[in-house]
Amino acid sequence: METAHAVGDGKLDNDDLGVLFRRITEIAKRIDTGSITKKEAFEALQAIIEGKAASMLTPCRQKHRSPHLKFKRPSLKNRAASLAPVSLRLPHSLSRLGLYVQMRLQYPHQHFPDQHPEDIMAEMWEAQNIPDVMCSGGVVPVQSIVDETKPSQRDIMVVASTLQWLGTNAGSSFLSRFVSAANLSV
Repeated sequence: METAHAVGDGKLDNDDLGVLFRRITEIAKRIDTGSITKKEAFEALQAIIEGKAASMLTPCRQKHRSPHLKFKRPSLKNRAASLAPVSLRLPHSLSRLGLYVQMRLQYPHQHFPDQHPEDIMAEMWEAQNIPDVMCSGGVVPVQSIVDETKPSQRDIMVVASTLQWLGTNAGSSFLSRFVSAANLSV
């Protein structure tokens, strides 16, 4: 039977080794994505080995961004199947949608340029709620959130407006704070 080691005795248990491995793997990923250089990583690791790590610790001021993705709108036929269409929002949220989304609602077959993040969020939510039997048996997020197979129109409007809000400046700030507080990698 293995005995527990006292704090500070310098021994690593299996959990510690797992954490160390995950950290090293994360460093390798960041080198591969270019968010840190191989030289920086090796210098920092060498400083740890030499017991000089504290002198190298400076706050990271770089914003880490993933490659830009272009949102591809589903076809008009697929968008019509969405359980949370862009047109189904609370009145205030609907009025905040930009000119291009308003025009897209009036003239669905025409192409309009990209728009504000709130508009993109509204359209992405619409696309996310197109049933697909190959994905979750056709159950879409709005059904999961409301916990009903046939959610009421009011419930859909409230959930869709809430998700749209995440695309506003206040919503984006909230998401950033959440990601930071939850220590998530995005």
